[in-house]
Amino acid sequence: ALRAPRASPASNGAVQADKSLFEIYKMHCSKLSIKPNSGLLKVLPKQPNQYISEINMDYNYIGIKGMQPLLEILKVNRNLRVLNLKDNNLENNEIKALVQVLLTCSDDSLTKLDLSNNPISLAGGSALIELLTSRKSLTEVRLEGTLVQPKILDKIQDIAGNNRAMHQGQRS
Repeated sequence: ALRAPRASPASNGAVQADKSLFEIYKMHCSKLSIKPNSGLLKVLPKQPNQYISEINMDYNYIGIKGMQPLLEILKVNRNLRVLNLKDNNLENNEIKALVQVLLTCSDDSLTKLDLSNNPISLAGGSALIELLTSRKSLTEVRLEGTLVQPKILDKIQDIAGNNRAMHQGQRS
């Protein structure tokens, strides 16, 4: 069977190597019987082996159901630098799934992540701490309007600041 419960990035890429991000996204939306997000379709490359460096879903609602096909895109995309999922009603489970994909399947290129105005709390915040600790390229995480506790927010901003300082050549 082609669908292993936990495909490694290599096998996932091998199965989908001849497909564009556009085709992969549409295929996963179809599998889940959900309508593809028109804004995302507009920016996804239609040629195989072409990637996207910024995904901005601000003012372009993807929601909980639409998150799974987006995760499939993130698994095969390369050199993503900016991911904006502000105002998408994403909860802790979606954030944990996102972090898992970013930790296991993506390269270390993401620098900015905006999850503002999503109902994320402790579990989502804790997952983001793990992501920031492992992905030193990540220097900015925005969480305005979430339910993440101030103590966790402070820790997230501290780690992001350390990552920024490291990238600027200043050891903190």
